[in-house]
Amino acid sequence: MASWSKAAQLVARCDTRKQRVLTTMARLDREQRQSLAQEQILAEHSADLDALLAEHLARGGVTDKAGLYEARRRLAVVLSQKNDVRLEQRQAKQQTQELEHQQHDERQRLLTLEKKRNTYQTWIELQQRQARKRRDLLEQSEIEERTQWCKL
Repeated sequence: MASWSKAAQLVARCDTRKQRVLTTMARLDREQRQSLAQEQILAEHSADLDALLAEHLARGGVTDKAGLYEARRRLAVVLSQKNDVRLEQRQAKQQTQELEHQQHDERQRLLTLEKKRNTYQTWIELQQRQARKRRDLLEQSEIEERTQWCKL
């Protein structure tokens, strides 16, 4: 009987851990959706900068020195922003991959917990069936003993 209670405690512990893993998985899923949205926003921003850069290069017809310097400054700003966006895109992609890796780990942890819980639960059910059989056999032997005593 004591081992049943220990097994029941193990089942309860598995259930608690499973809840924690499910909570973590929900948080990771939420963070991954945010990261993917951030990647989409950065891709749109990059496309906008590409369009701005193409427009700037197409304009080109600057003849005086001041206009040339102004055009180069604007080009440098756009290229700097483009580099910043690329860096942010790489970071967002890396974060998304890390979140996917964490989700995979949590799914594996969940499967392991479910296997453990099923093992414990199966053992408990087996022990309960065996105890029920022993009680039934004991009851049956007592009934047979009583009937033999009554015959005498």
